Parts: sequence; C-alpha cells; structure tokens
Amino acid sequence: MVVVVVEQARTIELLWQPLPRSPARILPSRQLSSYSVSSDRSHYGRVIHPLALMKLFIDVELSPDEIPSATELFRILRALTDHVKTRDVGKLFQTLILRLEDGSQLDRVSKEIATLLTDPSEMMLEEFQAAFVAVVFNHELVLRQQSVVPFMFLLPRLPDQAKSRMREFLIPKVLKHLTVRRPVEASRMEFFAHAEAFATLVNLEFVPMNAH
Repeated sequence: MVVVVVEQARTIELLWQPLPRSPARILPSRQLSSYSVSSDRSHYGRVIHPLALMKLFIDVELSPDEIPSATELFRILRALTDHVKTRDVGKLFQTLILRLEDGSQLDRVSKEIATLLTDPSEMMLEEFQAAFVAVVFNHELVLRQQSVVPFMFLLPRLPDQAKSRMREFLIPKVLKHLTVRRPVEASRMEFFAHAEAFATLVNLEFVPMNAH
C-alpha cells in the first residue's frame, strides 16, 4: 500500500465590524477578495492579529494494482499544491522488484516503478535504493542459487535522474563489498551476488570503462 498525503495550508484573515449598540464582532472571511474594507475605521477595519492557520490533509491509498493509473493522479495533485508527500512505499518497492523473478514482468514493473519515481523527493529515491538492495543482495537468493541478473535489468529502464543516482549509489557499494579482505578459504557465497551484480553493471554499460 502506498499513501499519498496532500497537505494544504490556508491563512484566514479576520475582519471586524462594529455593530450599532453592540460590541465589535469578529467575522472570518471565507474569501477575502469578496469583502471590501472601507477606509472609514468606524465601519470596517482589518484585524492583522491573530491569524488563523488551517491545514487540510487528504490521504489517498493506492494498492499495487492501482499504480499504473496513478500517474495522472500525481500530476493533478502537484498542480494543486507543492505539499504532496508519499509514504509507506518501501514495502511496495520491494514487492514490485520481487516480481522481476519472472522476466516477463519487466516491462510492467519498470513502468510502475517509474510512475512512483515521478515524485522527485530525496526520500522517495532513498526508499527505492534501500528496497533494491534489500531484494538483490538478500542472502536467501544465494542459498537458492538464484541469479540477480533479472533484477539488474530494471536499472536501464529507470527515469534518467533515478538511473544516474542508482549508478552513483550502487557501484561504490558493490565495489566496497568485493574489495573486503577475506581469507583464501572464504566462501564464495559471501560475495557471489555482488560479483554477479557488478558483472551485470559492466554488461549494461553502467560502469565507465577506459580503454588504453
């Protein structure tokens, strides 16, 4: 489940209007432009303080099956306000990435993940990075002798910004794991997934190679 939170803040200015033979009364303006404030302070006046601040929160829940149709929803929400936040996406990313065990799902999964990554926030990208690493370098894959290659094929299909950031994030992480000093008798299972991932990154031309 992914939850899209829309937060809209509105400042309401208060107007006061003294009524005949009665104390001054505070009137909240629903639409400030519909009120004309007279320069005659005995009739109308503008109350600068206090200001009332109202926040409206809208939660939209999307299931994994609804992600393909979410692009238009994200576009409309961001046209209304800049305060659009997406949360609870880590598990959703993992669920989508795990579908890549079936190679025939690559096209659909890549489109759904690209839809989620239309959110340009740093949090969204970090959630994706964490989910990708959690799936690809899960030791259970090695124990099942399952290749990481089907998951790596997702990378070239990411939006350009996410693709670039994943390259910057993934290559140092993989190399750091591979260059750890290990005993000669160390099990290959400790680094097999990372070695296969690095080989795939080279084949996908994610790793810059300088020919001399």
